[in-house]
Amino acid sequence: GGNKSSKLSEKEEEVANKYRKMIKMRIPPDAVRHKMAMEGVDAKIIDAVFASDKPSPASQKPQSQLSSEEEVIASKYRKMLKMGVPLSGVEHKMKQDCIDLKIVSVLVEEASPSSGDAGNANKPLKSKKSTQSEAAGPKL
Repeated sequence: GGNKSSKLSEKEEEVANKYRKMIKMRIPPDAVRHKMAMEGVDAKIIDAVFASDKPSPASQKPQSQLSSEEEVIASKYRKMLKMGVPLSGVEHKMKQDCIDLKIVSVLVEEASPSSGDAGNANKPLKSKKSTQSEAAGPKL
């Protein structure tokens, strides 16, 4: 019978653990996978490394797309959003600052109530009023 959990040998586990550490250090899985391929790592080791790390489509968080450097940049603009700067204003500022579009889109995704995120619907919202006043904008 086909044994699903293809057990790795000790040597193979050592190799796998080296790459698991890289993933823990928030190196993008694509980069880790690429490195493994470059180093001629056995496909079953690659599978083993990524098997435990496959994000289920249901629980995909936008943050996971950003590297730690990108997170630092994003957090600067998240603060602006928290301070009540409208998303459009923050977006404009990011474009002025030549911020990577990937970071912009992740922030936009986080800030706008996404329809597909039924699982996170019960996050406590601090105040519902802020979105209304933001939409109305300042009276001129």
